[in-house]
Amino acid sequence: MDLYAKNFQLKNGRELGEANLVWAATIHQERKNRGTDEGVQGEKKDGLQTHVHLMVSARDADQKITLNPLGKADRFNRVQFQAEAVTQMQVQFGRVVPLGIAAKEPTRRQLVEQKVEEITSKAAANRKEKKPLTPEQMAVKDARLDGQVARVNTKLMAHEQLDPARVKDIAKERKYDNVFYATLGQIERNAEKGKDTPGPYAYLTTGRVTREPQLRTDRNREPNAEFATRLPKRQQEPAELPGIAALQRSVNKLGTALAAKGRSQDVRSDAEKEQDREIER
Repeated sequence: MDLYAKNFQLKNGRELGEANLVWAATIHQERKNRGTDEGVQGEKKDGLQTHVHLMVSARDADQKITLNPLGKADRFNRVQFQAEAVTQMQVQFGRVVPLGIAAKEPTRRQLVEQKVEEITSKAAANRKEKKPLTPEQMAVKDARLDGQVARVNTKLMAHEQLDPARVKDIAKERKYDNVFYATLGQIERNAEKGKDTPGPYAYLTTGRVTREPQLRTDRNREPNAEFATRLPKRQQEPAELPGIAALQRSVNKLGTALAAKGRSQDVRSDAEKEQDREIER
C-alpha cells in the first residue's frame, strides 16, 4: 500500500505514503469457475484459492486529494506500480537478493526495469489478433453458455430473464472475451442480491451499464404493482384534461355574447317595424 501511495505523481511534487490512504482488505479462501475457466460454471475451484481483495478510498485521508489509479499515466503509471509490487513480493519472500548484495544479482532498480519490460512485452503480445475459434470450440462455449444463462434465469423474475440465443449472439460478437463473461457474471451476482441490471443486453455488448429512467419494482411482486398502490387517489383516477376548464369558460362567454347580440337585434327589428308603420300612415 505504501508503494501504491508513492506511485501517485502530484503536481506540487508531494509524495504520499500508506498513512495518507483510507483502505481495508478482506481475505477469501475460495474461488468459483467463470466463463473462461474449465469445469462447471459457478462451482468452487479445487486446490488452494486464498486471495485478498483490497478496497481503497478514491480520496486521501484528509479528503482533499483525488486518488484514481485509472487516470492518466503521468498521474499514476500502472505498469510501473505493477513492476514495483512484483519486485517487492520477490524481495520480501526471498526469491531474489536485491541491492547488489550478491555479485551476480541485479539491484532493485534493475529488477523493476526488467519487470516493466516484461509487462509491456506481454501486453503487446496479448493485443495481437487471436486465432478465430473453430466451429467445435464455439459449440463447446455455446453449450456452456446455455447452462450459465439457464442458471442466471433461475434467479431472475420471468419478465427479466435473458434470451439464450440473444446472449450467444452477443458472445460471438465479442468473440467470447473476458469482458463478456465478467458482465454476465455481474448480472448473476446482481440477481442473487435482488438488484436489477438496467439494459442487460447493452451491458453484455458494451461492458457498460446503461442508465435509463425506469420504474423500480419489488422483485417479489408483479411489475408496476407496488407503484400503482403508492399513487395518491387523485392520480389513480382519470385526471381532467388540461385546458378543459378554460375552454368551457370561453364557450360560456361566447354564448352570453351571442345571446346579447340576439336581444339587440330583436329590439332593432321592433323599431324598424314601428318605423315602417309610420311611413304607411
